[in-house]
Amino acid sequence: MRHAAASFAFEVNDLGNQSWDIVFATDMCNFSEFQGLVRKDVADLPSVIYFHENQFSYPSRGDSESVQRDLHFAMTNFISVLSEPIRNPLHAVSRYLNGAWLGEGAKRRSMRPMEAT
Repeated sequence: MRHAAASFAFEVNDLGNQSWDIVFATDMCNFSEFQGLVRKDVADLPSVIYFHENQFSYPSRGDSESVQRDLHFAMTNFISVLSEPIRNPLHAVSRYLNGAWLGEGAKRRSMRPMEAT
């Protein structure tokens, strides 16, 4: 997840004048970073992010009471959804996952950076 945005942006930028109609990404790409690194004409395209799992509720390792949950990937996904110009940003595997993701994201919307970890 940490290198996907840079790798894809560099590949797209190296293609020169090739054009596309839409950008389709998965939740394994930090879409905000991608948009910042890619050519402007690509960054301005309509975009969709497909989520195959909910990082907010993904099972943690160990006893949940003794292990503090690492939300870095979840917050990366959350910031990706806030990116523009995403038109219909959240496409999940199921309605359940879609609802769970939106619910968890809404809970954390007001979190300050120090509370995210």
